[in-house]
Amino acid sequence: MIASKLDAHYARLQAKFAVTEEARFAPLVVPNGNLERPFYRWFHLKEAFSSELLPEILKRSGMDNRQELTLLDPFMGVGTAAISALDWASQSIGRVVRVLGVERNPFLHFAAKTKAMARLCGPTLAPVVSELAAKMASPSGSPHTNPTLSTFQNSHYFPRTTLRHLREIRLVLDQQQPSLATDCARLALAACIEPVSRLRRDGRALRYEPEKRRPRVGVEYDRRCTEMVDDLLNATPVEADVRIVLGDGRTATLTTPGLQADIALFSPPYPNNIDYTEVYKLEAWFLGFFETAADFRSHRHLTVRSHPSVKFSESAFQPPLALDMAKLIDPILAVVPADRYERERRRLIRGYFTDMAQTLSEVRPLMKPGGTVALVVGNSLHGRSEPFVLAADIIIAAIAETLGYQVREILIARRPTRQRSPHEMLRESAILFAV
Repeated sequence: MIASKLDAHYARLQAKFAVTEEARFAPLVVPNGNLERPFYRWFHLKEAFSSELLPEILKRSGMDNRQELTLLDPFMGVGTAAISALDWASQSIGRVVRVLGVERNPFLHFAAKTKAMARLCGPTLAPVVSELAAKMASPSGSPHTNPTLSTFQNSHYFPRTTLRHLREIRLVLDQQQPSLATDCARLALAACIEPVSRLRRDGRALRYEPEKRRPRVGVEYDRRCTEMVDDLLNATPVEADVRIVLGDGRTATLTTPGLQADIALFSPPYPNNIDYTEVYKLEAWFLGFFETAADFRSHRHLTVRSHPSVKFSESAFQPPLALDMAKLIDPILAVVPADRYERERRRLIRGYFTDMAQTLSEVRPLMKPGGTVALVVGNSLHGRSEPFVLAADIIIAAIAETLGYQVREILIARRPTRQRSPHEMLRESAILFAV
């Protein structure tokens, strides 16, 4: 009975919007093809969207034929939107693009910035990266001690010879003068870490696979560097201004004052209990972005409240949003089962939608009048004995409307095939707003 009331709540909210099934968006809201495409493949983010999403959104928004474009992404990840914008600009003579990206995770920020800056440099950077890669063929010297993260101390996960070779490469790179080429070589090293280990990213965790087929470190590193050099040599020139800052997308106006974007394209963390800091911790620790458990935990407290892995601070909606937000989420809170996870689920629901409201509030003044905001998000199923759906797309659209956006459409891109419930609201969507 309670669950049916939640369904009715979602139905009432959804009835206000244009909601359509768009099968052609199914491969666009996931990183379809990114593993094979130049620059995108330098580091793969399983939670990214496709390199083809931006062109489709531009076409749908009537901006595909313009000569100048300013793009904002407050959740930059590894730079998919930035590289997409640069590719778009390179396809027509005279096109100019400006990109502003914000990313909270220090390793992902490093990956995004390195890829975008390298894409701008193109062929001029290739010989320097090639020369650096050659130095890794026979690394010498005493390698660093292992990162303090306990995962690296486990020889089942990282055989000693594997870890030693990774550390030897890092030693050589640390001895180089800081440069974009060195950053490229460091990113290639980061991209090797999971493949050469007996671990695999699987949903919200790193899984141990004792029978995993693993390439040798030297072979994998050489392959990554060769791909980088090929991509650089074949990069077409582009006129662009790219700025990717380490910061918080929920306070975007602090890092992007005065920006006037034509389009904002982003995919915030989904409210699905995945802690991305945990999932991509190997690379961050190995490259030295985290050195102590305290550093790591402190960073996790700074992330979007999409998971219960740490005890985030409680927050309340501030006037004048408080009443509207309560109307939107109280029906969800009413169905949270009274079990041992009740408090964590309530905290996640309040925290997540507070963060989404804050993000949209920050993005709006950074947009040109008539600009487009495109947001990709997935709904999720919570609870086992009394499961309920957290319809993030509908709630975020309703929040946007409250904040003064015009919700153009909700495009249902794909539906999960392996969930426990066939609920109609379980889906991944692209929401388009007008400013």
